[in-house]
Amino acid sequence: MDGVGAEDTVGARRRARAVWGLVFCTLFWGATFFLMKTGSERIAEKLPEADRDWAPLLFLAARFTLASLAFPIVFPRLFSGARNSIRWGVIAGVPFSVGFMLQIYGLREVDPAVSALFTSMFVVFTPLLGRFLFGKRTTAAVALAIACAVLGLWLVTGAGKSGMPHFGRGEWLSLLCALVFSFQIHATDVGTKKCDPIGLAWHQVTFGALACALPILLVRPSAFAALPAALPHPSVWLGIAFTAILATVGSMALMSHFQRFLSPNHAAVVYTLEPVFAGIFSAIFFSEGFGAAKLVGGGLILAGNLACGIRGNPEEPSKEPGSA
Repeated sequence: MDGVGAEDTVGARRRARAVWGLVFCTLFWGATFFLMKTGSERIAEKLPEADRDWAPLLFLAARFTLASLAFPIVFPRLFSGARNSIRWGVIAGVPFSVGFMLQIYGLREVDPAVSALFTSMFVVFTPLLGRFLFGKRTTAAVALAIACAVLGLWLVTGAGKSGMPHFGRGEWLSLLCALVFSFQIHATDVGTKKCDPIGLAWHQVTFGALACALPILLVRPSAFAALPAALPHPSVWLGIAFTAILATVGSMALMSHFQRFLSPNHAAVVYTLEPVFAGIFSAIFFSEGFGAAKLVGGGLILAGNLACGIRGNPEEPSKEPGSA
């Protein structure tokens, strides 16, 4: 009995450490929203007015390039090669890249916390997409989640005051981002069963760097000059370094080590903290205001995400995007 009790104590401590490890993941992801917004805005200031639309892509290209270079340092086994992961890294890299492009361009027109709440809708979209594309079983929780999320979005977009939601371009881009991330989650789910998950993540991020840099290189290569000009600004160098090292590579390291000690449902509960942290950071560093309707709407979206994450697809483990 003493041995069993000691084993239970060790298991409980291990699970507690795992929870805190995943909490730090969500903290890192939550911080990326205001960092991407402010960082790309500072880069835009160094560009001619006609070229400022390239600033978000420049930020992402720098972020994913730095992350790609850091991956083999954090995961030394990648130095020996990960060729078997290239195919699935590219397949998952397409929606990964498109999702982040939609997210960062949406951030130009919405506050960071709103972007985080809309992005978190991938938790609702993912089981729906799995049902339509792969015939995966879902539960009644999905219907409840959709109802909560739709009502939450209605309140977050200002319908609580005017009776009609304000759904501008930023909101649509953020919602499309969540839908695209759902495709990325399913691609990652299939790919990680066929190849090394860390290798897949590395190639996915490397593809993201190329996908963001190539359009600039082909259309407006002179825009790259804005990066060294903007790097001395803390919002730029800190934003790129934080989102690349901690929110991308660091989070992958934490997830690969800690998530195995928790059930998928337990991990799903922890992951709902991402938009909560995004709201806290946005309020502190971006002076984003939160009225009653926005708070209630955000709570409903989180409730819907939680219902979907825990009960939406009982046959499959929780999956997260590469990072937010």
